[in-house]
Amino acid sequence: TVYSLPPVLPFFYKKRAINRINQKKIAKFIREKMKEHGFENPVLWVYSPVTVDLVDLVPHSALVYDCVDRHSAYGGLMDPALVEALAERLRTAQPKTRFIPNGANFERFAEAAKPQPVPDDLKDIPHPLFGFVGALQSCIEYDFVEQAAKARSDWYFVWIGKEKPGVDLSALRALPNNHFLGMKPNEQLPQYLAHFDACLN
Repeated sequence: TVYSLPPVLPFFYKKRAINRINQKKIAKFIREKMKEHGFENPVLWVYSPVTVDLVDLVPHSALVYDCVDRHSAYGGLMDPALVEALAERLRTAQPKTRFIPNGANFERFAEAAKPQPVPDDLKDIPHPLFGFVGALQSCIEYDFVEQAAKARSDWYFVWIGKEKPGVDLSALRALPNNHFLGMKPNEQLPQYLAHFDACLN
């Protein structure tokens, strides 16, 4: 069963006191659902540093912090103190904490090295083609691409991925040599990558 968490107060990424209030509310919701399903001491798996104020409020037999990113790099949205607090707690609790790096479907993306049909939305975009695939988020240095695109109008930039909230891409969208193609199914990505002259990520 998948549940939507209850609404919480804004600015919890910036103010620890607000985060404590929110996580207390979320923990209460989780405990209620655990009781409904008969869960007593599950494995608690968390992704965000804000859960530092939740983990002691939810009974669990084991704790997994899946640190999927450097959250403090997101344009000031995350207070580095929250990141450090959870990291320190985990080091104290478990010195044998292991770093597991990101992985990829090698077989799928190796297809990009082979001849691929040109996707319809790439056919009318000239080369050289510089491509980006991934979440369009605030930690990316878009200014460098904007400067390059203005300096070289004969270079073309393709962006594939979802635009995250709070990201201002209006300057790039205004440039005729920048093309935003949106989300693409994972299995189609090798077709796009095969026709990039260079990848930006």
